[in-house]
Amino acid sequence: MNDLVFIKRGQAVCDSLQVAEKFGKLHKNVVRSIVNLLENKAIINELKNELVGNGLKNEPVKMFKESQYKDAKGEYRKMYLMNRDGFTLLAMGFTGQEALIWKLKYISAFNAMEQTLLQQQSPLWKDTRSYQKAIRNQETDVIKLFVQYAESQGSTHADQYYTRFSLLANTAAGIEDRNLATVQQLHLLSQIETIISACIADGMQRNEPYKAIFTACKARIGQFQGFLGSEHMFGSLKQ
Repeated sequence: MNDLVFIKRGQAVCDSLQVAEKFGKLHKNVVRSIVNLLENKAIINELKNELVGNGLKNEPVKMFKESQYKDAKGEYRKMYLMNRDGFTLLAMGFTGQEALIWKLKYISAFNAMEQTLLQQQSPLWKDTRSYQKAIRNQETDVIKLFVQYAESQGSTHADQYYTRFSLLANTAAGIEDRNLATVQQLHLLSQIETIISACIADGMQRNEPYKAIFTACKARIGQFQGFLGSEHMFGSLKQ
C-alpha cells in the first residue's frame, strides 16, 4: 500500500504516472486533466477565499507540483506530484467500480503515510530512531571487521555484506524504509541488529568460515522471530 504514496519534502504525495497506471488512464490525459484543474479560475478563487477566511496571506495551497520522470527511451517527460487534496480533486473525474476501489486504496495509503509523518514529530519516535541509529553504527563497526575477516578467507565481494546484513535486518523487522518505520518496528530492528552484531563477533572469535557466520546470523534471527511468535501466542492465551 505504501508504494502508492511517498514522502516528498515532508509531505505525503503521489504521482500522476502511477495514478494513470492504477486507474487505467493514458498518462498524457491525466496530465491534461491536472493542467485543466490548475487553469480553472473557479478553483483558484475558492482556494484564495479559503485562505483569506482562515486569516492566511500566502498564495493558494499548491496541490500539484510539476516534476519529471525518465521514460523507456531515457528521455525526461513531465509528470505531476500531488498531495491528498490534489488527488481527491483529480480522482473526482474517475468513475466506475474499479476506480472506486483504487480511490479507497489511495485514501488508505494517504492516511497511513500522514499518520507516519505525525508520529515522526513525537519525542518518542525521535528518541527511538536516534537509539536505533546508535545500534546501527555499532553493527556497522562489527560488519567492517567481518568484511576484513571475509577478505582474509578469500572473499572477493565481501563489501556486499553491508547491504546483505541491512536487508536481512530490515526484512526481519518488516521495514522497507527506516525513516518510515513505527516505534515498534524500530525497537525490533534494534534488537535484531544487536543479535547480528553478537553473532558475527561470536563466529569470528571461533574462526568459523565467513559464509557459515552469515548463515548462523540468519538462523539466529529466525529463532528470535519464532520466540516472538510464541510469546505473542502465549500472551493471547493469558488474556
